[in-house]
Amino acid sequence: MTTTATSQWVTHHPHAEPRSLTVELSWTQADPFTVKITFRTNLDNRSQDVDWELSRDLLAAGLCAPAGDGDIRIAPSDHEPDQIVVDLRPADSGQHLRLLGPAGRVRDFLTATYAQVAPGTETVDVDRALTQILEAAK
Repeated sequence: MTTTATSQWVTHHPHAEPRSLTVELSWTQADPFTVKITFRTNLDNRSQDVDWELSRDLLAAGLCAPAGDGDIRIAPSDHEPDQIVVDLRPADSGQHLRLLGPAGRVRDFLTATYAQVAPGTETVDVDRALTQILEAAK
């Protein structure tokens, strides 16, 4: 079963005007550790989806306190108590994108995923995971 939540987020960049962006969170029981975030962009009148994957635990931790030390960092907003801040910093690009999203919607999304697979009860199909790794290496 797949759980999804779509909401409007706002980009924040020091050299650009804030922009509204449609963001979809999705999670599936087949991969209970991972949340996919899809950013639906419309640049130059071209629609393009950009996908990022992160750990469900990281997303949950970032609702309460700063979390993450890699490409993705998540924290509650210092200025907007009902917002969550997601910083994306791809190591190989030198780029940085900051997004503000609705913390309540993220919390509701996570609650829906926990109803299907509670934290700490996740399992991994090792054979499936190994097959995916080997297929990707070809």
